[in-house]
Amino acid sequence: PVNTIAYTITEPSRGKQNGSYFVAHNANTNDVEVVLPRNAVWNVLVNANEASSKPIYKLKGDKVIIPALSTVVLQEKGKRYKKKH
Repeated sequence: PVNTIAYTITEPSRGKQNGSYFVAHNANTNDVEVVLPRNAVWNVLVNANEASSKPIYKLKGDKVIIPALSTVVLQEKGKRYKKKH
């Protein structure tokens, strides 16, 4: 959507839970719907009202509503990378 920035950050962490994150910023004065990279279970780490290094709640699906003038950060739940030897 217009006035919205969304991107994915992926960083393997050597066999532990991965660092696959989806970040979206909404500069609109209304809520917008954004399509996620995958239909999956996502841990919500940042929403319009709080931020945490632990999941605030889980979101299932391939779309998310970004509230007006806010940011969301999601971590893909359960995704793992294999160790490289």
